[in-house]
Amino acid sequence: MIARRAALALALAVVMAGCDDAPSCELAAGASAAALPRIGCAGDFEAQATAKDDSVFARTSTVLVIIDREDGDALHFIDSVQFPLHYQYASAHLELPGKTAVGTLADFNLLNYRRPNRRFVLGKLVRYVDQGLLTDELAAGDNADAAMIIAGFERVRDGIFDGDHLRYRAVSAEQERHLPELRARIPTIATDEVFRGQVYQPLNPGTAYGVLRFRKTAALDGTPLAPTDLVVLDRVPNDVAMVAGIITAEFQTPLAHVAVLAQTRGTPNMGLRDAWDDPR
Repeated sequence: MIARRAALALALAVVMAGCDDAPSCELAAGASAAALPRIGCAGDFEAQATAKDDSVFARTSTVLVIIDREDGDALHFIDSVQFPLHYQYASAHLELPGKTAVGTLADFNLLNYRRPNRRFVLGKLVRYVDQGLLTDELAAGDNADAAMIIAGFERVRDGIFDGDHLRYRAVSAEQERHLPELRARIPTIATDEVFRGQVYQPLNPGTAYGVLRFRKTAALDGTPLAPTDLVVLDRVPNDVAMVAGIITAEFQTPLAHVAVLAQTRGTPNMGLRDAWDDPR
């Protein structure tokens, strides 16, 4: 994770190099904070971000965000490694006199995801590395109306150094229902557009050693594979022999037979677009 953070921070720094209006960081290099009131530079983002791969979106970097509506819409860009849940940060730092109580986890979730009179708007900034995208997202169970989504988006956009690149992504059918109204007010992006830009799909992460073999899926029956082979396939096969590792140039569904086999056998398995022609 540290290496990935360093690489992403370097890449973002290169993008910003040469700008006359250079970003102003909130944190000094190597410093840390439970939360920041703004993201002033790429280093601030990476200091607060957590990285997590799954079978849907790989190579993402995420910062949890709280907007406190009872404190002048104050922003809290949370150290998302130290506090992987909004509630953990809120209960530790935002249980304040004169404000609506943070309460128990159940009370917090019910009020701040389901009620229009909520104290907090709970979102996250997600950087999709392969796609070069930065999105503002709510939890899938959040039923915020269009006005709250727009206000939250604009507040977050104003609090980050690269807000001009921010786009809103709806992550549930309930949120998608508001898209016609949202598109007239804020920039949005559809989930399928994000997915199309993804390059890498980790289905069963692991480490394996062997001989790299390139095989056409249609010809697998005539070219036997060995348990010491790291096989690169042009398509997703219906079945595959016991091998050391699997790379498919097409993305797999998590319940595809080859994905289930890899999980059962403990075989490292990934999708990598254009792997058949990738010089690496």
